[in-house]
Amino acid sequence: MTKKAIITIHLVGMLLITLMFLVDFSSNVRAENDIGTLANEGISLYRQRRYPETKIALEKAILIKKEPNLYYLLGNTYYMLGELEKSEDTYREALKIDPNYMPALQNLGRLLYKEKKYNESIAVFDRVLAKDPEDIKAIRFQAGSYHGMGNMPKAIEKFEQIHRLNPEDSETIKILARLYKSSGDYSKAIVFYQKLLALESNQAGHYLSLARGYVKLGEKAQAINVLREGHKNITNDFNLAISLADLLFLNKEFEDAAAIYREAYLINPESKEVPICLAKIYYLLKKFTEAEKILKDLLKTDSTNLKAYEHLGPIYLAQNKLKEASSCYEKIIMLKDKPFEEYLILGNISLYLNKPDKAIEFYKMALDIKPDDIRALNGVGAAYSILSRWDKAITFYQRALKSDPEDKEAKQGLLYALKHDTKGIRANIDAFTGASPRVRKGDTGVFRQD
Repeated sequence: MTKKAIITIHLVGMLLITLMFLVDFSSNVRAENDIGTLANEGISLYRQRRYPETKIALEKAILIKKEPNLYYLLGNTYYMLGELEKSEDTYREALKIDPNYMPALQNLGRLLYKEKKYNESIAVFDRVLAKDPEDIKAIRFQAGSYHGMGNMPKAIEKFEQIHRLNPEDSETIKILARLYKSSGDYSKAIVFYQKLLALESNQAGHYLSLARGYVKLGEKAQAINVLREGHKNITNDFNLAISLADLLFLNKEFEDAAAIYREAYLINPESKEVPICLAKIYYLLKKFTEAEKILKDLLKTDSTNLKAYEHLGPIYLAQNKLKEASSCYEKIIMLKDKPFEEYLILGNISLYLNKPDKAIEFYKMALDIKPDDIRALNGVGAAYSILSRWDKAITFYQRALKSDPEDKEAKQGLLYALKHDTKGIRANIDAFTGASPRVRKGDTGVFRQD
């Protein structure tokens, strides 16, 4: 072979090697372009919230190139499509490539929290906190996880940590106040409700919560002071006014309570509770006319208000207005289920008005509800005694003594009835002599007229 031929073959070989290199380089460039195109397309679609198309683009992209950010975006896409299991797996794939890839760590922790895998979520956020011990979001998810598991001491510990990092965060303060309250530690709950008030003094709910904390500790005077301050600062809040009036009422500061109830009524003239509360106070202060008027006014607008009737009845009785009281209690028994006490009261009123037949009717209605009630049994006995139906009176007094052998009223009533039951005595004599008792008008031989 000539020297020229050898040089030619060598040149051809060099040319082939160069061409092969260029082809390989061109393929790599195209691959890089493809992954770039797919990734950019996926990111663009993700930003447009076109998640099904994003999923297709990114699934292709990770086949070509394993990058944590692509897995992270794909994990987010699966999450948005509701494919939570795939989302979790994909975040984990991102972390296999880069165990410290923070966006994947954080979203995996959030996803595990959402799936109530609290222990796993806590462990993931431990890894986040190893990099940044003051990551408030990570601590908050851990706090929420402990709360979800019912581990209140650890939840409180974590929320306290957040509070130290961000003392002005009102949401964390609210959570801590509620957690301490629910755990029965009202002293600590009060501390956080006070902090809330310092940050948000225009929120009525903070005054109410703080006052309830003091009430739970038995510090009623402190609670009243808090509510007075709240009512002074937020004059048009109905709940603050009514809560203050209620507490004053319980503290037997009736005049002050009535004044605040009146203010509350001006804030909410549609309230049906305030007139009843005012009527209670007027009743206790023996201002019966005022109490009667306010309840009558309420009943003009709400004729079926059971509570109004229940408070109006005793007011009539206190004024000895028995007919009005009777009418009022008859309204109650129409509105109330099993009105046992009202039947007794109506029976007593009927006896007082010398209507024994009516009294018997009401007492027997009471006995339909409570067959052994000694008050109703004695009431029937008394009514039959008024009617001189001694045999019946004796029967009911004996039933009363079965219920309570030591009841004085039943003993006295029975003794009185036995002394006057001349027909009963005559029947006993006739039983010994063999004589037949005299037939009364209305007797049938089988049934006797009562």
